[in-house]
Amino acid sequence: MTKIYMRLLFPSLALLIFISLLGTLLLEWTPGSWQVLVSFACGLFAYSLMLTQVLISVRIKVIEHHIGLPNLYAVHGFMGMAALLAVLIHFLNQWNGFAVIFSGQVSTASLFGFIGAFSLLIVILTGVFVLSNTFIKRSKKLMKRKDTIYKRERQLWLHRLSLLAIVAIYFHLFNLRFVSSNAIFMTLLTTYTIVVLGWYAIYKINLMRLPRYSVHSISKPTQSLYQLELIPADNQPVLTYKAGQYAFLRFVDSDVANESHPFSLSSSPEHSKEKLQMIIKESGDFTRTLNQVKSGDKVTLDGPYGDYFPKDAAMSRTPMVLLSGGIGVTPNLSILRHEIANKSDRRIFFVWGLATKEDIMLVEELDRLEKEFPNFTYHFIFSNEEVPGYAHGFISPKYLQEIGAGDLYDEAHYYICGPPPMLNAAKKMLADNHVDPERIFLEEFAF
Repeated sequence: MTKIYMRLLFPSLALLIFISLLGTLLLEWTPGSWQVLVSFACGLFAYSLMLTQVLISVRIKVIEHHIGLPNLYAVHGFMGMAALLAVLIHFLNQWNGFAVIFSGQVSTASLFGFIGAFSLLIVILTGVFVLSNTFIKRSKKLMKRKDTIYKRERQLWLHRLSLLAIVAIYFHLFNLRFVSSNAIFMTLLTTYTIVVLGWYAIYKINLMRLPRYSVHSISKPTQSLYQLELIPADNQPVLTYKAGQYAFLRFVDSDVANESHPFSLSSSPEHSKEKLQMIIKESGDFTRTLNQVKSGDKVTLDGPYGDYFPKDAAMSRTPMVLLSGGIGVTPNLSILRHEIANKSDRRIFFVWGLATKEDIMLVEELDRLEKEFPNFTYHFIFSNEEVPGYAHGFISPKYLQEIGAGDLYDEAHYYICGPPPMLNAAKKMLADNHVDPERIFLEEFAF
């Protein structure tokens, strides 16, 4: 229930900003027709949505903790579409055609309006088709293009045109005489704009001041995975995080692009002062350049984010079933290492779904843990080929029964991370076996 209310937080804030702006505007202005009223109302509504979306982009941790970044970015995407629709309604009602632009007689207000509208169009398109899976995840073609054609770094810069759009629309309103003469309206508009853009500026400054880490080592344990190990640089503060959380990694002096990307931490918090580890799948334009990373390169980590392993669940001694699909093993590996570091005596099943034999890694570590901790067992299952000594197929109730985890539905905590099809199948499997939703924890890392 808390997540539902939190999802409404930013839309509600946008609505409050809109109502206050429209209300103060109508105190001193009477529209000539209802079409004019609708047009200006849509323009103000779009501006209110844009301001609120900038606040979403600063990733306020108190709010993120309750809703999660994937859900927050989904809200961001839907608000963006609403803003685009509102701008189009306003634009079509006020637009006199491109001829006005080329005639040389376009007003200052109209010029800023055109700049704001076209900037917003670019922002929405980059957000929908490149930076979020919210609207394109059902299309394999679009998802493939997102990973192979569109360059995330370039699209991020285009997406930042939202700031230009906000400034342009502010001056668009400022140059409308009946608007600028309304002192109360302009005070509210200016206050909202300065607060939001100022908050964003402080956020960006804080990102540049984050403590730095050095790349201790980078290796490829499999053909498609990089294992990145980081150590604190120059006695700087270390990242404090919980098992299962993730951070935004940014290279600050490397041949790799310096845009930040979210990756789960696979190391345990207990070893954070010594070394941090991330296991990264080579799947996009950024990760394909990780072969250029060298030992000694400096990075920053913005985080931590996520609440995959809540405090109450972490303190519990109930059995634990860690279900991973592919690279989704990273947060579960962090949880496992955390439990081992604290000499946990709880029953732990570590189940990892892989595609082929070439994906096998961590066997030596898992074998050692299995010998040292009698309550821990690990299991691999392969979907794309039969591997001698291991199960073939997908994680299913039958498979869990075979490995001894099928009798725990009434008591165990389940931690599930992997690609969307695996998450959906696991959720259905647990629901069919009447597992209490409060004992199911999901990490949706694709956003």
